[in-house]
Parts: sequence; C-alpha cells; structure tokens
Amino acid sequence: MDLKSELKKRNLEHRGNKKDLIRRLKHELNSSFVSESEEDKHLRLSPLYSWIRQYVQDEFKPHLGLLVDMSKQQSGNTNDGNTARKFSGNAEKSAEITGVNVELIKRFHIIVESVKCGFPIDLDPFEKYTQMTRGLYLKEYFWYSMSIAVHTVMEDK
Repeated sequence: MDLKSELKKRNLEHRGNKKDLIRRLKHELNSSFVSESEEDKHLRLSPLYSWIRQYVQDEFKPHLGLLVDMSKQQSGNTNDGNTARKFSGNAEKSAEITGVNVELIKRFHIIVESVKCGFPIDLDPFEKYTQMTRGLYLKEYFWYSMSIAVHTVMEDK
C-alpha cells in the first residue's frame, strides 16, 4: 500500500508540514492502542510503520549522515553506539525528524554518558534525575513500553 492511500484511509492529509504530519501520525498511533488485539494492531498499522520507518531513514541520511535501522551484510543492523551518539548529540534535529520530545532525548543522552563514563556517580541526584526522566517518558509515551535496559535504569526504588 502506498503512502497516499494510507493517509487517505486514515483521513490524514499532508500539506507540506512535516511536523504536523508526524503529530497526526503519532496521534493516530496513540489512539489505535486502546481497544484492538495485538495481532489486529500489528496488521492494521504495518503499512504505517513501514512508511514512518522509511521517512525517518530518508531524513537522517542527508541531515546527519546516519543510516538508521538498515540491515548489515554480515549480521544485525546499523543501529549501534555511533548511531546513538550522533542521534543524541544532535537532539534538536533528531527530535524534528522523529517527533520525539527533545528534552527526553537530551536526558537519555546524559544518563547514558553518566553510566558509561567510568567515574563514580552521586546516586541521590542521579536517581532524582532518572525519576524525572521516567516521569517525562511515561507522560509523553505511556503507550510504548520501555525496553528492559531503560526500565532497569529508570525503575522506582
């Protein structure tokens, strides 16, 4: 199914404003998580996810020189530490392309850099910072489950 028919099917229109289109797609995705079974959601949203994935890939390559979520010849994909660093190091552009909250991208970047730096971390302020970040994540993206790694760092104590 092509993008134009997918957008018509969902009563969405693209009038040249990418931010508005992403906002509408996010709303469509958020509202679809309410009453369908997992299998129904996957089947219904598959073309939309494919389009969003392609859009993100097409935007990251010219703007940041990133190949995002592409298969490698040997194994795995292009999502690695270098991709993550470039993504979070250009938080404003990454937020513009993905529609993800820029503050959340910056906060995750600080948390990752803090954990991997090798220096002692003052745990009380770090815990407060991660809890504030967790709250922002849950407020913005309650419908999307945290990965186990993220949940482990953000968990309530």
